[in-house]
Amino acid sequence: PHTNWIPSEHLPWLIFELETNLTIRAIQVDVARHMMQPEPARNLVMQMNMGEGKTSVIIPMLALSLSSPSTSLVRITVLKSLFSMNCQSLRVKLGGLLNRRILPFVCRRDMNFSATQVNEIHTRLRQALRRCDVILTTPGDILSFDLLTIEKCRRQEFDVGRSMLTLQRWFKAFTRDLLDESDEILHCKYQLIYTVGGQLQIDGGVERWQLVQSILRSIRKFAADTARSDPVNVVYKSAQRRSAFPEFRLLSHRPYFTLCAKLVHDWLNQKSYR
Repeated sequence: PHTNWIPSEHLPWLIFELETNLTIRAIQVDVARHMMQPEPARNLVMQMNMGEGKTSVIIPMLALSLSSPSTSLVRITVLKSLFSMNCQSLRVKLGGLLNRRILPFVCRRDMNFSATQVNEIHTRLRQALRRCDVILTTPGDILSFDLLTIEKCRRQEFDVGRSMLTLQRWFKAFTRDLLDESDEILHCKYQLIYTVGGQLQIDGGVERWQLVQSILRSIRKFAADTARSDPVNVVYKSAQRRSAFPEFRLLSHRPYFTLCAKLVHDWLNQKSYR
């Protein structure tokens, strides 16, 4: 079955086959080799069909081949909902004869690290690098650790912040990242939900929605007059209920400027902004 690779040159893959009682397919070897040998300073994204062994075969193959006791610590990033399942699966596949430990890296915003704890984590990660272990984490844990580092510096806890910054730099220097379900992990929502500092009122405050409500009230006030003055370019149907908004649509740009002028005058007459 080993059509495109020689087992004697990839002993960890052969042991992986024996441990898991499977045969690595040719397409899986091609994908793994392509991701193991990227061009310098480039990231790779590979797309495969469901059931072709991305998580169960290719990621363990990459974890075995990319680990180096001096230069590369493999860090696998998975979705939070799949963390427990992936952790158990990797322990079964990479434990035993391969003797690779799976170390979860977990961090939450409410954790209060001390400098001693951060240094202990750093020491354990250096041991993992020497032993070719594998780190398993989620996007939220990575971003929480980065943000917690910033918050420590903002609180002037510089000893802890310095230790966490050192650990961040070490991660960037020695880790090789593998992303499972990269389309979801790289989604922008993982960059938008993390804030720094205490909760503050947004710019403008209640004016943000009061302004929109005021404009809609003014439009409702002038919608009928606009439709009567230009029935060809305006569709208008009064609301059936008092609380409902009338059906109102502009069919061209002509009545738009007249309506805008009415809205501006109505707004200026309501409040003294001069």
